[in-house]
Parts: sequence; structure tokens; C-alpha cells
Amino acid sequence: MLRRISLIVAVLLVAGLIASFWYAGNKGFTQKWRKFVVQEFHKRGVELSLSKLTLEPFRGIVAKQVRIYDSRDRKRVIAVVDEVRLVINYANLFQGRTFIDALDLRDANLDVPLDSSKRNGPKIEIRRLSGLLLLPPDQVYLSRLEAELYGIRINASGTVINPQKFPRFSTNKKRVEERAQLAADMIAQLKKLKYKGAPPQIVVRFLGDLAKPEELFIEGTLWAETVERENFSAANLYVNAGFRDGMLRLRQLSASDAGGAIRASGSYDVATDSASLQLRSAIDVQALARSFARVPELDEVVFYMPPEIDLTFRGSLAESRSLQTIGHVNLKKFAYKSVIFDGFDADMSWDGTRWTAIDVKLAHRTGAITGDVLHAEGANRSSLKSTIQRKVLAPLFAGKTAEWMPRIEFIDAANASARQPENVVNAAR
Repeated sequence: MLRRISLIVAVLLVAGLIASFWYAGNKGFTQKWRKFVVQEFHKRGVELSLSKLTLEPFRGIVAKQVRIYDSRDRKRVIAVVDEVRLVINYANLFQGRTFIDALDLRDANLDVPLDSSKRNGPKIEIRRLSGLLLLPPDQVYLSRLEAELYGIRINASGTVINPQKFPRFSTNKKRVEERAQLAADMIAQLKKLKYKGAPPQIVVRFLGDLAKPEELFIEGTLWAETVERENFSAANLYVNAGFRDGMLRLRQLSASDAGGAIRASGSYDVATDSASLQLRSAIDVQALARSFARVPELDEVVFYMPPEIDLTFRGSLAESRSLQTIGHVNLKKFAYKSVIFDGFDADMSWDGTRWTAIDVKLAHRTGAITGDVLHAEGANRSSLKSTIQRKVLAPLFAGKTAEWMPRIEFIDAANASARQPENVVNAAR
């Protein structure tokens, strides 16, 4: 009799456990348990809500539809993740201490709204998110993370302390809308890129104290075999950038196409809003520009060889913005408005209000235009001489080009041919 009673009790216990597991797995824990978990994150300075808390046989406790909010503005949604496994320290749980040791993600989906005021507004969509986020007191340690962002594979790891001190973004409505629109435009451009071969990969490493964001260290590297956008294709794309001591540095950007290569490096000082960029290119800039937007001025130019461009940009991105550009441009054989030229060479500069071209040489099979040009508001100066016959340049005599033609001193072609070449060059100078 006692044996039968024991068997019945055991069956009831097993049935109760199975029923509890089934309920926790399908219906989820009660609201009281969900509130308990939410309060645990609140202690860590993280505000969130979750629609369901379930118990899965092989994974443990899983939170569904987790919404993370700005801790200082509960209406602002920072991110939404479809599911995350909670790594529970049961010893701490029973002792009333902090009991969530880590968050484990497996092929999760993460959405980051660009403007939380718009319910169905644009967002950053991160897919196949997998990683382990360890949560020691006052720290966040990302031991490994893998994800996919619009066809790009991301690998990240690092540690930050004082995560509750995460800098608050501006809540100014205009600034939020501008930032959201900029991010939306960048996402739209990312979606238009196509990749051949292995997917591009970004590796990110970070370390720092969020109470001192200016001292954060972040380093990222991008590799891609072939990137295509409409009719432009770049191979062997490599980007290495980092942020340290309040300075964002583009250490190297390099890529190549069928015609040549492009190299760039630069920096941005957060404290002073000053930036600089050095660019050297021998790629098909015309095809690159057309892949992003239609530039009417380029439609009238045909480059038989890629232009060689060496430019340096310096300036401030503060409210009183300023920009200075200096460099050298060298064009091989090209055509403009049906006139074929043998080349163009000049040192150029632009400061936002005026531009100059020094040691200009525009070569044609019949001669050349040489000299200097200065263009500014109310002060247009030029010292140009030409040994090219006017009728050769006639197709250019329209629009803004026509304004410059009276300033060019045309040397009689017959007399020019009789002169010594060095005399012509000296006269041009």
C-alpha cells in the first residue's frame, strides 16, 4: 500500500514538473517573475521591458521581445532584441544578490530605431546576432559577438566599465531628426552594395570607461574582396580606423579597380571639431560618382585614362564651418564637349569662397593653354596664354566657359610655331 502511494506521489510530482515546464515554456513565467528580472537590470542602470519569460529545455530561461530604453528617458527606445537567454547564478538568486551573470544570444535579431518618436520609422537591422555578454558588477565584457549587417559580417569583443554612465544623446527634436535621416541615408547606400566572393568582414575591438568617453579605445578593420555598386566595382577594399584619446583616425583606406588604386588617411578631433583627410586616387572617379548620383558636368567629359588626383582636405566641422582643399590634378587624354585634349595638369586650392589653379597646362595636339587662375567673389584674375587656335576651342564657348575666353591671350599660331618652345613657356609664366 505504501509503495503504491509513493508511486502515485512520484507520478504526480513528475506530472507537476512537466506541467510547470510546459507552462513556463509555452505560456511563460508570471508577470511577477518578469518584474523581478526587470528590477534586476534596473539595479545595473539598464531600463528594459520584456513581453515573455520562458523556460526552454536545452537553453534555460529565455526572455522574449526585450525592449531597452534610455535610462534617463523611458520613452526613448534604444534597441529591441527578439530573444536572449539569461545566464542565472542561482546561488546569488536564493541569497537575494545580483543573479544575472550573462546574456547569451543565438541567431537573434536586433533592431535599433533611429527615431523612437516614429513607431514605424527607419531602424538599423542586425541579424544572426550571436554572442556572450558577461555582466560583472559595474562592467560589461563582450567575449565574442558575431552578427550580420546588410550583408557584412561583424565580429566584436571588448570590455567597458561603468556602463550606466553611457553618454546621453541629444533629445533636441531637430537634431534627432537630422541624425536619424543621416543614418537612414547611410543604410540606404549600404543596401545598394553587392559583394562577390566571401562576405565582407568587420572586426571591432574596444576598451574603456564610459564615465570618461573621451578615453575610450575602439579599433575597427574592414576587409572585402569585391564591392559593386551599379556600374562601379572596387576590389581588395581595406579600411583600418580607430578612436583613442578623443581622436578618430582613419589610418588607411585602400581599394583598386581596373584602372588604378585609391588611398586615403585622415583624422577627426572630437574636442575641436577639426578634421583632415589626405586622398590619392587613380581610379575611375567618373564611374564612382555616377554610381551614387548623376553629375551633369561629368556627362560632358570622357576620360580615356583614369585621372590622377592628390588632395588634402583640412577644416572645422563646428557651427562656423570652414574647409580648405589643396592638391594636384593630372589628367591624361580626355575629351570635353567633343574637343579632345592630350592632358591637363595643375596645382589647385579651394577655401570655400575662392579657388585657384597654378601652373595650369591644358594640352591639345595644336598647342596648349598655360598660366594661372584666381576666382573669388568680386575678384577674378587670370594670366593665361594659348597657342591653340580659337576655332578649335569654339565648342567650349558657352555658359561659364565663355566668361573666361576673353581673358585668354591667344598667340598667333604661325608666329608661335616660329618661336622657340622655351620662349612660349616663359611667356606663359
